[in-house]
Amino acid sequence: MVDDIIEVAKPAAQKLKQYDGKIRLIGQYDADGISATAIAHRMLERLDKEFEYEIVKQLYEEDIERIANEDQDLLLFVDI
Repeated sequence: MVDDIIEVAKPAAQKLKQYDGKIRLIGQYDADGISATAIAHRMLERLDKEFEYEIVKQLYEEDIERIANEDQDLLLFVDI
């Protein structure tokens, strides 16, 4: 099962490595959401990507509208 997940994730990882725009990382405010955000944060730092991150309790309509109107090219959601 883990091997299958890795194989499915490889194309997305390759595209992310090649991506050159602004990234917005969004995670959920709970133990696994904060952990997932920290792991993704470290990954983006290692890839030397331009990004901002945010932790939310959950995505409310006003959050979605605000995020949609901000200046980023790619939204990366973890554990939401």
